[in-house]
This record gives sequence, C-alpha cells and structure tokens, in this order.
Amino acid sequence: MQVVNPTDHALLTYPQAAELLRISLRQFRRLVDSGKLPFVKVSERSPRVRTSDLNAYLASVTVRHPAA
Repeated sequence: MQVVNPTDHALLTYPQAAELLRISLRQFRRLVDSGKLPFVKVSERSPRVRTSDLNAYLASVTVRHPAA
C-alpha cells in the first residue's frame, strides 16, 4: 500500500501526513517522536515528512499472510 506516487518527493506537514494515514495528529506525532518515522527539519516550527518515508513506513508495518 502506498500513500502517494513513489516518484513524488513532496514534503508534507504533520497534519497533512496524519490525514493521509487516517490517524490523529497526536498519533502521528507519537510515530515521529518514537523514531519510527523520520522527519525533515525545514525550520524550528515547520517539520515536514517526505512522502517516500510515509510509503516506506507503511511497507515496514504491512502484515502479509502466507498463501494457504
């Protein structure tokens, strides 16, 4: 599952990224604070998240069941 096109290297605000993952902003901040999701420090008040990092995070937490 991918959030956006893998060739899109956009930087998203925390609220935008949380909305794409369909989680609360608080839950999203916990992912970043725990180190599970990297961020880009554009400025002190403007952290951003790369769409490629969101896709990588989703790939790492995706559970795949073996074929029966």
